[in-house]
Amino acid sequence: MFVKYVPYCKIGDCGAPVSIAGMTGFVGQVEFADGKVWIPNRESLAGAQLLGILEPSPEVQRLTDLYRKKGPKALADELNKF
Repeated sequence: MFVKYVPYCKIGDCGAPVSIAGMTGFVGQVEFADGKVWIPNRESLAGAQLLGILEPSPEVQRLTDLYRKKGPKALADELNKF
């Protein structure tokens, strides 16, 4: 009996080309030669329709979890700390 080992593949057929219909990307941070750093603000991202492709920040995820687990009062209390 012959058994062929095939590793688990998440996308495509283990190394076979995958067709991509479209892709979106943007520069998230730039560091200049003088050491200054530029990061696009939310308005710039929203204007370029890129805001929707960003993952929520860890802080947004933390606050969302707090709201889901403990409710709106706990969220309001947390936000009022600042």
